[in-house]
Amino acid sequence: MKQEQARLAARTEQIERNRLLAQQALETKQKELQLEEQKQRQQIQALEEQNKLEQERLQKQAQLLEEETKKRLEAVALEDQEQRQRIERETAQRKAYLEQEMLQEKRRHERELAVKEQELQRKKAEQQAELEKMRQETALMQRQEQEMRQQAQQMRVMAQRQEQIDRQRRTNRMSLGLIHEQALDYVLNYFPFEDEFREAIQTHHQWGYEPGNERRLLSVKR
Repeated sequence: MKQEQARLAARTEQIERNRLLAQQALETKQKELQLEEQKQRQQIQALEEQNKLEQERLQKQAQLLEEETKKRLEAVALEDQEQRQRIERETAQRKAYLEQEMLQEKRRHERELAVKEQELQRKKAEQQAELEKMRQETALMQRQEQEMRQQAQQMRVMAQRQEQIDRQRRTNRMSLGLIHEQALDYVLNYFPFEDEFREAIQTHHQWGYEPGNERRLLSVKR
C-alpha cells in the first residue's frame, strides 16, 4: 500500500511538472504569435503607407505636368497652332504614362497586399492549430493530474481505514491475550479448600468418574 502511494505521489508530481511546463510553453507561444501577428500587421501597414506615398508622388507629377503645360501654352502665341498642338500631344502622352504608372503601382500594391494578407491568414491558421493542440495537451495533463490526485486520496483513505482495522485487531488480540493470561493465572494459582475439593470429588463420582489419589493430583488447603 505504501509503495503504491509513493508511486502515485511521484507520478502526480511528474504530471504536475509537465503540466506547468506545458502551460508556460503555451503562454510563451501565445505571446510569440501575438508579436508575430503584430509584426506582420505593421508590415502590411507600412506597405499601404508606401503605396499611398507613391500615389501621392504620381499625382503630384500629374499636377506639375498640367502646370508646366499651362505655362508653355501661355508662352506660345495663339496663332502658332502647330506648336500648341505639339505641346498638347506631349502633355497627353506624359499624362497617359503617369496614369498608366499609377494604375500599375496600384495593381502591384494590391497584389503584394493580397499576398501579405494570405500569408498572414495562413500563418494565423497554422498557429491557431498549434495553440489548440497545446491547449488540448495541457488540458489532458490537467485531467490526468486530477485523476492521479483522486487516486492518491482514495489510497490514503484506504490506508487509513486499513490502519484503523489493524489497530483494532491488535487491540482485540491484546485484550484476548490479557483475558487468557488472567484466566490461566487464576486456574494455575487456584487452590481449593478441603470441603470444595471433596465436593468436587463427589460430583465426579456422580458423573461416573473413578476416584483416584486426590492428594497426588492437587494440593488442598486445610
